[in-house]
Amino acid sequence: MFFSLNRKIALLLSFPLSIFFNFYYLPFRQAIKIPIILYYPRFYALKGKVYITSSTIKFGMIRMGLFNSPILQKKGVSWMNEGGTVIFRGTACFGAGSVIKIGSNQRAVLEFGNNFGNAIAVNIDCNYSIILGNNVRMGWDTIIMDSAMHRLKTSNGNYTGRGYEKVVIGDDNWITTKCIVLPGVKTPNKCVIATNSLLNKDYSNYPEYSLFAGIPAKHIKTGIWRDINDNNIKYE
Repeated sequence: MFFSLNRKIALLLSFPLSIFFNFYYLPFRQAIKIPIILYYPRFYALKGKVYITSSTIKFGMIRMGLFNSPILQKKGVSWMNEGGTVIFRGTACFGAGSVIKIGSNQRAVLEFGNNFGNAIAVNIDCNYSIILGNNVRMGWDTIIMDSAMHRLKTSNGNYTGRGYEKVVIGDDNWITTKCIVLPGVKTPNKCVIATNSLLNKDYSNYPEYSLFAGIPAKHIKTGIWRDINDNNIKYE
């Protein structure tokens, strides 16, 4: 009851900013339906573009900063788009304490597939290209970045690596609590990333239904995934 009331209060207090955000970024025919709801938003940069490509536009289909967490002292969402593009393919829900940052590179694209979901505090830093597939789920305090924001040099002064690479997360992935996804990561569909794992390479050659774990993450086994439509736990 308390959390339901708290959520309603957050919606009412933040609704004027949600209206502003929708009409600022979206075409009128979409904005009038208020498809994006923000809870206690903090705006650090309002540049770039936002697109919703779903054939169906509904009120509140994209929610940012939901599930306020008094226990973790996290609430709201931080938004910083310095010039890139954000694309929503369908519904999405970002938990409280989330940070969405798109750098000043006008070619930077952050794309969310349909039915994206995060519990608490996902941190996304996109400066080049991050693509999240359909039905992706993330646990608490997950970090995804496609750039190191700097470049390393060898001892003779030559650069090593570009400092950025595309990130592609497959459909039906479950990236659990406190995982870090670094530039160049690609994952197959229907895979699970264990808690506290560090992904730092292309894993897409592994089969679907794979479990990855460790620092850095390694392939552990196949034949496992999370079905978000049938994942209830019965405590007996």
